[in-house]
Amino acid sequence: MPIDTDVPQSAGWWLKLLSGKLHDRRTGRGWERGMVGRRPHRPALDLLDDYLRGDPPLPHVANGWKDALRAFIRQSRMNYAEMVVESCRERMVPLGFATAADDDRSGDEEAARIMVANELDLRTADVFTHMLSMGDGYMIVGMPPGTQTGDPTAIPLITAEDPREVITAEDPATGRTLAGVKLFRDEWDSRDLAYVYTPGRVDVAARRGNTSMMTTASHRFTPSQWDWDDNLTAAFPAGFEDLLPVHRFANRRGVGEFEPHIDVLDRINDTIFERVAVGKYQAFRQRVAIGLPRHYPDDYPVVELRGLCEECAG
Repeated sequence: MPIDTDVPQSAGWWLKLLSGKLHDRRTGRGWERGMVGRRPHRPALDLLDDYLRGDPPLPHVANGWKDALRAFIRQSRMNYAEMVVESCRERMVPLGFATAADDDRSGDEEAARIMVANELDLRTADVFTHMLSMGDGYMIVGMPPGTQTGDPTAIPLITAEDPREVITAEDPATGRTLAGVKLFRDEWDSRDLAYVYTPGRVDVAARRGNTSMMTTASHRFTPSQWDWDDNLTAAFPAGFEDLLPVHRFANRRGVGEFEPHIDVLDRINDTIFERVAVGKYQAFRQRVAIGLPRHYPDDYPVVELRGLCEECAG
């Protein structure tokens, strides 16, 4: 089924709008509110993840020297970004879980059953890492694959989501989530999938191709390349008509913990590189003598070696 993007607040309209914002946020193209050197005020989420993994961009190297200096420069980097994030994340522990039946005697038992089944102690750690490093973390609640919608015995599936794949739109007045989109690549099926969450339903669109729009910096959402997947699209059961199962965990001021200090991290790495470079040059210091004669004169004094064996003296 083709996708209509012209009707405001429809699934297709949200998909086009939020997929573009997600692309800009991931690559940094939509963050330019002024430039500092060559870097926008808000770095791309991909760049923030590079810092978290200890793989920040290498400094510029003149043509012809890149291959020779790459390994040398990589040895000069310190991963302080991960230390900043983990020092906060390790102190963040969920205090408890509640369900809609928490007034009932089995409410706590139901919450514990859902928590254990989804390993929420591990999932929340992933959410907090995303939130502290890239400014936002997300969780999505859904049904396990193959489960009938409305099955009262089914355990909800709760997943931690990467902010480079998920984005939400909030009401500016109330902060309530209006819609959400999860866009990712299904490597086993060679297609891009887009889950569009609106109150009471989830609409799923698919796009086939050898390359993913997630990895192509210049690629934009093109409705003609996508189609709704009727097998995955579904409405929520009765009683959940207003449910939107995407929750955003926003960090303080909406930025990562080390994001305002990227210049400091770059300066630390640059200082380390300068020290390593000085030590390397000192270890292989070259000496040059200037003004020596081209040929030694015949009467140039010769030092006799005494006390050495003939083999050594020769």
